[in-house]
Amino acid sequence: MKKLVYNFFKENPCSTYHQCAAELKIDEIAIVKIINELLKENYLNSHVSSLDKLSQEGSSFYSIGKHFPE
Repeated sequence: MKKLVYNFFKENPCSTYHQCAAELKIDEIAIVKIINELLKENYLNSHVSSLDKLSQEGSSFYSIGKHFPE
């Protein structure tokens, strides 16, 4: 499942966990747990939007960090 989430952000940089959960049809809580693991392992980076750019999707956006092993 980690690889699936990683690949989503690889293909959709600067996306939110809401977008990831909707696209992958996975519960948002499960997505957040996986994202947190990927962040701790440096496979994802988190970017916080400035207040003037907040959207209904949220303020945290994710993109890939280091390469995920095959």
